[in-house]
Amino acid sequence: MKKRGMYQNEYEVNISDIGSDKKMKLSSFLKYLQEVAAIHSGISGYGINNVKTTRKAWVVLAWKVNIIRKPIWNEKITVKTWSSKIEKIYYYRNFEIKDEKGEVICTAESQWIMMDVDTKKIQRITEEYLDKFIVIESKVTISKTNVKLTDKEKEKIIHEFVVARRDVDTNNHMNNIIYLDMALEGLDEKEVQDIKSFEICYKLESKIKDKIICTKVDDENTIYLLDENKEKIHAIVKFK
Repeated sequence: MKKRGMYQNEYEVNISDIGSDKKMKLSSFLKYLQEVAAIHSGISGYGINNVKTTRKAWVVLAWKVNIIRKPIWNEKITVKTWSSKIEKIYYYRNFEIKDEKGEVICTAESQWIMMDVDTKKIQRITEEYLDKFIVIESKVTISKTNVKLTDKEKEKIIHEFVVARRDVDTNNHMNNIIYLDMALEGLDEKEVQDIKSFEICYKLESKIKDKIICTKVDDENTIYLLDENKEKIHAIVKFK
């Protein structure tokens, strides 16, 4: 089998993708990145439709997204992805979004692991998988995030929500895009429109009926999504 390198797909920005500023929402950027990642993984035989056979599923650990320009409704965009680095159990995937003129309007990095869906244990990236892809070395700046909030910081609650059925993805936990949407609820409209980049670090999966507490530390555009007892961090979302 011929090894595959980059994968790209063309999309047209839908009406559901745009926000009040008439430009593409941050969550829609993540939606398209997630989509091409899923398709590219499927080409390898380890995609969503292969889980029943392989008993393996990809789980994203982190995103780092830089937005140069937000496209508008009906604008055509090309979303490209490639394998950028493999390090023990960690798999890194990079992205690029271009407009119709071929100009880059977004770049992104992501970190993933492969999980056994039966045992819930992390799996090493198999040689069989590696044999199907060319790793195109690219800049990777995602690093492990270790945070311990003080009791005072835990009390700075900005809002709470309960995970609903509509929020759950194919891995039976809250889709990674929902974490971003929930964190954005902690910012005002002006702050949201001024965002040029964001990072998400997922620490603990969220399931249906889980109650999530969102807190915000003073002088930081960083939102922490905590469990209802405020003892564990589900995710950290940082805006710039």
